[in-house]
Amino acid sequence: MRTVLWSFSLVLAGMAAAQDRVLLPTDLPGREQAGAELQALLKSRTDLPTTIALAACAGVTLAPGSTARVRLEQALQQANRSDDEVAARAKLRSELGDLVEVLTFRPRQQAELPTGFPGFAAVDEIELRDYPIYRMVRTTMQGGSTGAFWPLFRHIESNGIAMTTPVQMDWQSKAGETQERPMVMAFLYGDPSITPERTADGVEVVEMPATKALSLGAIGDDRRDRVEALRDRLQGWLRQHPEWEVSGPLRTMGYNSPMVARDQRYFEVQLPIRRSTPTDTVIR
Repeated sequence: MRTVLWSFSLVLAGMAAAQDRVLLPTDLPGREQAGAELQALLKSRTDLPTTIALAACAGVTLAPGSTARVRLEQALQQANRSDDEVAARAKLRSELGDLVEVLTFRPRQQAELPTGFPGFAAVDEIELRDYPIYRMVRTTMQGGSTGAFWPLFRHIESNGIAMTTPVQMDWQSKAGETQERPMVMAFLYGDPSITPERTADGVEVVEMPATKALSLGAIGDDRRDRVEALRDRLQGWLRQHPEWEVSGPLRTMGYNSPMVARDQRYFEVQLPIRRSTPTDTVIR
């Protein structure tokens, strides 16, 4: 078995190092193709060498340096080094199954997006997203998510404003604390020209300027540990790209209600960013 597996050693040795890159529109067809090929592979009963070979071929359509490609490459390298073919095959197929879920996931759209908002692109890949001017109604989360939800819902209901997705939550740290937590919840208006007839105490309507955001999509619940892990990845990308700087609080964008099964929910962790101001002026 080792002789057969090491026939792929040159391919595996040339794999890119783990590095987050920004998702490009041109990456999407390759993701779809790889997801379909890996899904078909998991339905077969191939041995370990054949599984590695077919998975490596499928991975060629994934963009070099993308998170999906790095995950696949690492799984193949680990399987290639194993002396236990049975255990390695089982582990590899499990990891391929997880990757297929990410590549083929499509979120449930429970409401319309605000005008001009970017739609879903891909799970687990960093995106640079452009957001237009938008209007929203927001309130603090002193009473938790339920305590914030109902005043916002009553506001849009009493004004005849349609519910949209996503629901935005801004994360900040309390005075004297370093750990961030969701502090503000907001419902976004479908159109920035909407003007409510009345606004109750405890909520406020604000207009947000056009902005750019660094974004990471994920499946499941926006638990604090998951949000922090995704935030760390975004901050890691910013450290590698000093031409950008954070311009607003960390935020999550939630697209599904608790009525949707946990493994079908989708959310994004985002950092608003802007071009950094040069510290030195170079005269040419």
